[in-house]
Amino acid sequence: MRVVSHRMLNRNLSRVCGLTTALALVLIHSTFPPDRLPLVPPLRGEIPVNQPPALQLDEVLSHHLPPGAEVGGASLSADGERLVAWQPGSHDLLLFGRGFTAVRKVASPEASGSPVVGAAFLDHEVIRVVHRNGSLSCLSWRESAGHACGVLPVSGIRSVATGAGGWWLVADTETNEGLALYRMSNGPASDPTPIMPLAATTERIFLSAFGSDALVAFRDPPHTVWRIGADGRIVASMQPVGQATDVAADSHPPPNWMGLNAFGLGPGILHVVADVTSDVRLLIVYDCGGQPMSNRIIHAPFGFIAVASDAPVIAALRTLQETELVLYSWRWRIPVTSGC
Repeated sequence: MRVVSHRMLNRNLSRVCGLTTALALVLIHSTFPPDRLPLVPPLRGEIPVNQPPALQLDEVLSHHLPPGAEVGGASLSADGERLVAWQPGSHDLLLFGRGFTAVRKVASPEASGSPVVGAAFLDHEVIRVVHRNGSLSCLSWRESAGHACGVLPVSGIRSVATGAGGWWLVADTETNEGLALYRMSNGPASDPTPIMPLAATTERIFLSAFGSDALVAFRDPPHTVWRIGADGRIVASMQPVGQATDVAADSHPPPNWMGLNAFGLGPGILHVVADVTSDVRLLIVYDCGGQPMSNRIIHAPFGFIAVASDAPVIAALRTLQETELVLYSWRWRIPVTSGC
């Protein structure tokens, strides 16, 4: 789940092409630091793999967004079979399953017009929804509308991620001068525990879970990713080695490069840095300790937005002639190895 809106990214992605209708195979297998590989399209078929690690993505299913819909964030069920997405500044949820698409409204008196900022599957049927003002709504998969199911003692929530043993929240600080990271245990709504301040601005952070830890990815250069433990310790700090998005060796990435979300895929962490003016994407793989393992530059107008907790499934927002939510199965053809 994220703090930065995908709205600007959607608009830019809609102006580019280069991703085949079925992204059958993407391999990430170049050495680090990058050696300026030619920009290549996503590949199809079996490719010789010479350098680890190598990640294979196979398209499983795609869902077209309803006309005029935008995606502010998304969450997958544990088995990767169902997906819920929410629109920026809206009470609407978009539900997607095999042969099933629906729009649900989750406004409640407690929400008081507060928009949805996150949602997660409590099980295969029930979705818990978090509103900006801290109110909670619950919705079963087949219900036409949600109902109130609690209130968090924190407001100004920007993003939510569900991990092993608890929830992570990014919310405004008490002085409204920036963002802070909170953790909340599973079960009945408990008091979120303040973990650490994050930034003095409010629109530059993506949030996801990595086991019981949080992954916080910063949009702006140098595109840092933090792995943060429940005790507030920064377990790992990751950055592209050699600034792979530099236009010159001694320069910083140009402002059109934007860091997107980072997700844990087994022992590896996958991070995407996007040129929002084109379809160029830099895919970086770190090990769980934050060491860069590989990268690949591709032409592909997409960004990953959710990962399943119990199945090798990852969701992406992809824009060709129209915007789709696409599910991919993933596996390491050559695994990430580390001492973690």
